[in-house]
Amino acid sequence: MTELLLRQVSEEFKVRRESPLTLRGSEPEPDISVVKGRWDDWANTHPQTAHLVIEVAVTSEAIAESKAEIYSEAGIAEYWLVRPGERTVNVYREPGRDGYLSRSILGEHDRLRCASIPGVEFPLVDILPAHT
Repeated sequence: MTELLLRQVSEEFKVRRESPLTLRGSEPEPDISVVKGRWDDWANTHPQTAHLVIEVAVTSEAIAESKAEIYSEAGIAEYWLVRPGERTVNVYREPGRDGYLSRSILGEHDRLRCASIPGVEFPLVDILPAHT
């Protein structure tokens, strides 16, 4: 997924892997975050927001699911929870005080389009593991 994002985001965005975000009251390390700015912007601090945060629920889906509240409270525009075992992606958009106002679940035959970053879109089969 990182490779797909790197090819599709414009130069004004940076794709970060397993790097902290400094949010009010917490410092999560999402699997992937896409932030606007230059690498120099975070030489002495972590980004305080992101346009897109992605978690892959491999070990604890409950923990990954609970992060939606943290990301919404921080104003993260879009949160994707990838569930490889279920071959789905939960898409959260429109952060609000009581969580994300828009929530949808996409399946392996759907196409994922990022609402917060222009030009980012791909079929889910490109990121989900092959059926065994």
